[in-house]
Amino acid sequence: MNKIIIVGAGFAGLQAAKGLTTSSFDVTIIDKNNYHLFQPLLYQVATAGLSPADIAVPIRNIFRSQQNPKVILDELIGINPQLNQIKTRNNTYIYDFLVIATGSEPSYFGHDQWKNFSYGLKNIKDATSMRTKILKAFEKAERIKNEAANRGSSMHSYIEQFLLGKFNLDLLNEDNKSKKMAIPTVTVLSLWR
Repeated sequence: MNKIIIVGAGFAGLQAAKGLTTSSFDVTIIDKNNYHLFQPLLYQVATAGLSPADIAVPIRNIFRSQQNPKVILDELIGINPQLNQIKTRNNTYIYDFLVIATGSEPSYFGHDQWKNFSYGLKNIKDATSMRTKILKAFEKAERIKNEAANRGSSMHSYIEQFLLGKFNLDLLNEDNKSKKMAIPTVTVLSLWR
């Protein structure tokens, strides 16, 4: 019986495995996660609209009614095409056919320096990290709003201006007085950091 190893259980890996479930091949899926992640909804996790469990389905659950394929939780670390062999963190596997479906990486369009100023959104860790930053930013804004309300300022309008990209500290002298709002630019800009 021919052995097919599929590395990666994203959309491509799952489609390949589903196409082979009724075949006579011995199919093995190897992925570093034990779940298939529906990446198009990661933004919903990042904005607290969905739980990570809502977009991650166990791979074994997807194939529970089939005898084929076998699912292994492991990570590919090397391929030896001369010996038809792959090496993972925990084992070595021999194959007749190999499908590499390990996904993609974020692209910065030739500007790798942008990576330092942006957040990736490719996995659950990225989404939950972004969600934490967003929620902390809102909590911080709420504290600032409460402090502003105690001083008689309107924090809502400042947040609105900030979100619309019109935030300018020089324009923050309400009632045309010389008082300035006590939020340094660094604080507003560092809500994400």
